[in-house]
Amino acid sequence: MGFKLNGALVFHPAALTLFDQIIPGGSRFRLPVPVKGGSLPSGFWLPVPWMIEYDQGLESNDWFSPHDDSAWRERLGLPDQDAPGTAFDLDDFRVGSLLSLAGPPGVMLLEDSSFAGMLSCEHAATFVRGRLVKAAGLDYRQSLQYRLEGRAWIQGPSGNPTSDCAAVLHPVLGDCNLYDADYLPRDGMSGSYRPLPPAQTVLPEGDSADWGAWFSAIRGGQSS
Repeated sequence: MGFKLNGALVFHPAALTLFDQIIPGGSRFRLPVPVKGGSLPSGFWLPVPWMIEYDQGLESNDWFSPHDDSAWRERLGLPDQDAPGTAFDLDDFRVGSLLSLAGPPGVMLLEDSSFAGMLSCEHAATFVRGRLVKAAGLDYRQSLQYRLEGRAWIQGPSGNPTSDCAAVLHPVLGDCNLYDADYLPRDGMSGSYRPLPPAQTVLPEGDSADWGAWFSAIRGGQSS
């Protein structure tokens, strides 16, 4: 059975409110995890904003400040170069950073897909308190593997990107296959989502205050 995921695994409820600051009403397209219950930590799966824009005809807000790319990379803890292969771009990393400011434990970005029974790619990146702390990926089509070490991309053995990056947020998630355990959805494309009532939670104080100059979504996003 195949899978097609491109989005973010979040745990703190305020991440849903922050997501609505990126794309109004976007949190309606969340999916609960685990998909079929169980004892693993509960959270939500959110599609990347551009998928909602494309499928639903919604438009995203101007949610981040116009700093130079080099300044953004330093702020987020990113390497100076783009990630190898078909991994995340700077906008994706900004999404992960913003959502992680909701509060502990953080956020994992994930792009993972297969086609006709063949694995295609697996890219994962974990953000905690706004900064990239772990990332790794595989691109089976290009026979490419890479991982993050410090602020550098290293081509070489990547381990298990999904489980390893998820384990930073909850160690128990590193001990199982998150698909076989019915934890992650197998089809996370926005077209498969059923709209839910808008999420309303209060954004936490603390770390987010230090990021107001970077994310306009924080400056204007306090809600109840």
